[in-house]
Amino acid sequence: MAITRIENFRLSERHLFSGIYGTGVVDVFIDDDLRIYGLWEALYKSLRASGYTVVFYSQDSNRNFFSFRKGDLAEFYNLSPRNNGASDSCASTTQKRYVAPINSPFGKRRRNNNVGTLPQRNDDMENAEYDQIQTSLSGAHMFYRIADSVDPFSAIANYIDEHPEKKMAFVFATAFSDTYRDDQIDNIKSKFDALKTNFNSRNMQSKVIAIYNSRNGLSIFHERENEFFRSSFFKETLLHSNSFGDEDAGQSFEMYQIPGPSIDECRNLLNRRRILNSLQIFGLPKGIEGTAARLSQEVCHFDKNHKLVNPDLETLNHYHKMQPQIFNEMIHRFDAEKAIDRLRSMSGMETIITQLELFIEALRNSKSEDASPRFRPHLVFSGNPGTGKTTVARLLADILREEGLLKRGHLIEATVGDLEGEYIGQTRIKTQALCDRARGGVLFIDEAYGLMSNSNHGDHADYGKEAIEVLMQFMENSADSLVILCGYKADMENLIQNGNQGFMRRFNGKESFIQFNDYTPEVLYTIFQRQIKGMETDDEFDNAVQNIINYQYAHRTARWGNAGEMEKLASSIASQHRRRGVKGSLSMEDIPQNFMRIISPMESVDEILKEVETLVGLNGVKQKLRQFVKSAMGQRKRALRDISASSEKRNLNFVFTGAPGTGKTTVANLMAKILYSSGIIDKSEEAVIVQKSDIIKSSVGGTPKAIKQLFIDHAGEVIFIDEAYGLTQHGSEAIDEITNCLTDKRFMGNQAVILAGYTQEMDEMLQANHGLRSRFENIWFFEDYTNNELWSIFMNRLAHKKMNLADAELCRSLADSYFDGERRSLGVEFSNARKANQLFNIVSENYDIREFEEGVTDLTIRPQDFPNFDSSKHNIASNNLDTEAIYETAEVADRIKSTSSLQIDLSQEPEERRASDVSHFAKAVGLIVNSKGMGTAFVISTKANLIITAHHVIEDISDSTFYLERGIIASPAKLLWADPMIDMAILEVEKLPEDVHYFAIDHNSARTPALLEPIIHCGFVKGISVSDNFQVYEGKVSGYDPQKQVNESTRFDAILSDIAAINGCSGGPVVRTSDMSVIGILQGGFEDVPTRIITDIHQLHRNKNLTIII
Repeated sequence: MAITRIENFRLSERHLFSGIYGTGVVDVFIDDDLRIYGLWEALYKSLRASGYTVVFYSQDSNRNFFSFRKGDLAEFYNLSPRNNGASDSCASTTQKRYVAPINSPFGKRRRNNNVGTLPQRNDDMENAEYDQIQTSLSGAHMFYRIADSVDPFSAIANYIDEHPEKKMAFVFATAFSDTYRDDQIDNIKSKFDALKTNFNSRNMQSKVIAIYNSRNGLSIFHERENEFFRSSFFKETLLHSNSFGDEDAGQSFEMYQIPGPSIDECRNLLNRRRILNSLQIFGLPKGIEGTAARLSQEVCHFDKNHKLVNPDLETLNHYHKMQPQIFNEMIHRFDAEKAIDRLRSMSGMETIITQLELFIEALRNSKSEDASPRFRPHLVFSGNPGTGKTTVARLLADILREEGLLKRGHLIEATVGDLEGEYIGQTRIKTQALCDRARGGVLFIDEAYGLMSNSNHGDHADYGKEAIEVLMQFMENSADSLVILCGYKADMENLIQNGNQGFMRRFNGKESFIQFNDYTPEVLYTIFQRQIKGMETDDEFDNAVQNIINYQYAHRTARWGNAGEMEKLASSIASQHRRRGVKGSLSMEDIPQNFMRIISPMESVDEILKEVETLVGLNGVKQKLRQFVKSAMGQRKRALRDISASSEKRNLNFVFTGAPGTGKTTVANLMAKILYSSGIIDKSEEAVIVQKSDIIKSSVGGTPKAIKQLFIDHAGEVIFIDEAYGLTQHGSEAIDEITNCLTDKRFMGNQAVILAGYTQEMDEMLQANHGLRSRFENIWFFEDYTNNELWSIFMNRLAHKKMNLADAELCRSLADSYFDGERRSLGVEFSNARKANQLFNIVSENYDIREFEEGVTDLTIRPQDFPNFDSSKHNIASNNLDTEAIYETAEVADRIKSTSSLQIDLSQEPEERRASDVSHFAKAVGLIVNSKGMGTAFVISTKANLIITAHHVIEDISDSTFYLERGIIASPAKLLWADPMIDMAILEVEKLPEDVHYFAIDHNSARTPALLEPIIHCGFVKGISVSDNFQVYEGKVSGYDPQKQVNESTRFDAILSDIAAINGCSGGPVVRTSDMSVIGILQGGFEDVPTRIITDIHQLHRNKNLTIII
């Protein structure tokens, strides 16, 4: 019988060029005559049997053109034998068969009958003598060579061109290391291109094979053109391009990886060792056939990272060289127990076993002579992690091998990462290599849903499609192999239905889809007991573990690991037992606290809530939290008496309503620790803060997918969706999907979901969505802070910085008047604790200025450090203060007039720093802050450090601070020019970072924005009340109003838009989407209609007091 892994190369089915690589290149091969071959000899034997004349070439000076028959070289060179009577001898020698000069344990008693009868002329040529042909030896192997310095490519190309009908195989034996000069390479490409062009049209029969001494197909090709067979030319030829000039033939893949040894070779190895090493193989537990099959499976031992434990295991040479005693011990250790019995012994697998038994029977029937229609043996295993999918796949491979339904029955385990490459074509190499290795066995791909394009990462998004195409071809054309795709049920259904329209046809309908359900608590406890096998336990410990398992099962998340969870539980208990250093049975003290908290929290309610109790105010929220924790701990106690209580799930859906700065985000972050300590959720990390942009997607169906993935990725955590009312602006899609997830058993009661926002807006959202409202039982209102509470926050900051307070009574009065004034000014947008922190920052900055100017070092805050302090309106020593007067501080004496003239040069700005994409905004848009408030500003010059904003944001105050990148970058900004009439102001920033970007101003002053022209705006919504980062909005130009008068002091050309910007965004850029040029600055809007007013940037060019060089 031929050597299977060589025969599978199937040269006759390949095109002009092909390549061979893999561990088999350096392996040995054993045929039925028990002879040992290297690759060259084995390949020669196979190709000769297929009717090819075979010539090898190597740059090795001891070889050049060589072969294992003289006749092959004589045919190639068209040689004539010596005129010494040899022809007479040749004439008398007929029907000779080729016998490779290779050692066999039978000596010369047996002949190789696999080659078949060769043509008479070749036999004559073989027995003739040729002056040009030399006989050489390499070790024990004999070959024939011609020492010829002729250009091999010219010789080969000429032969194929002159003899298109002849089947000649040209094998470049050392292609991986051969190098050529540049002038040679141009000639080679020219000749090979001509062959590729004419290959089909002239029906050429010859083939060219390159052998690569490389285990890994990914390392073969590179950019060094002098190594021709590894260059881009051959990469294109072998991987993607049509290598034979037929545009309709599709893409070719002409690389073949030689896999591990087949059962036949392993059987031959056993027989060879029986003869040479007196191996006793007839008493083996599995018999010689079973042992051969098990030996062929040994090539596939993987570690937990899916890596081969020893790559050499994949070669027959590894076992050929093994010491006889070691080899004998290894094969006698092979388990005699049948795989089907091992499968039947698995707990909780009754339904799976029934399905697989039906599958095995169907597969057996499909191999009978009268079988019809075609049976496709491929399977999909779906279910959560730890449900036994990989174990069952391994056993199934064994079963099918034992039943004679798969030849080798080995399992090749892979993940999507093992299939996908980093460039076009590499995926095809990796996937085909795995398929080649799996031939005759099972290819098991875990988390196969990752092959879907929208599951991939970055630039790899299309490579899954390429892998699917190779897999489908393998599944269609490999009746001797089985593919099992594995993953979560919904994801696998999506892959099969949408991954490729032909994917479903590779399966036999419903019977090909096997669902692995989560283990029951009883089975999980059995698995746990196996994990601690040999360790004694007491009744109290057993009850506690069962309670933990029952609770874990009832509250399992979308990432529940089944048997893996039991392994973690058992491992943690065993580790704690070892650390305690106590001998004897396992006890309650061996259960770690992170598991004990599930059934009996170790901390008291006060201990659990101690961190939240340190927060200022929030008395109503604290009380609700205390009641919630007490209820949860009461349920834990009840579960110890009544096991059914473990399955009760609490409603973990919360709505936090209130004004900005009332502690909603802070409490959400603390909720994770509180719920974890109470045994309710699995993780104690801070809440996952979700912004609208994180889940609202523009693509069709993108929003529901993003929301579901959010819930899956953060199983067992606290999800905090701020400004949740904003989700309703995008239709019902987002709210509907959140409602669906809240009713999904995988998520319900296993993770906390908090929706937060302004009280009125959140009430309106819940009233409009009754399905959503019914899911939220916990609606908590966060009250505004009182002045006393705000002062406490201020004093906490003071203490934290170890600073003192002089004239505390006056400072407190100044703070109260500041807070009262801000409440009157901002109304519902008053940001509570953030205002207290803002006041402290202002006061602290003023102290720093005094330290710089006056040299003070006492770390003492004084009344004059407060922004609303006015020495002309009160006496510091007096306590009879006019709070209104304090708040209404006099205007800054040196405010700049609108008549100030300025010239700015924008002609030298570097193009690479222009904000040409939304991703650049973070380096160009910032927050402008002064004693009057804050707004948005943006950079217009990196050379002159210039920013621009709306005039009403700074109100002629000369000194402000400009913050970039969420406050990481802060720098003083001085007012240079302002025009209140058109509501614009330009400031100079003391210092900008080196990587800052700028916005280009549209210089076409004659252009009026077109109606419905798409625009983008970004700004800080309500200052930093909502977020310390800006937000980006899209909209369209809805109108143009020349010389619009908004109030008494302004009259300007106004662009009108539907863009969804609000207070705090004033001064932010409005850019044309098509070229990202600034066409205006956001000025304001109306309370009762969704229209925003934008002051036209072109007015800068028409201003008499401003000159812009462009």
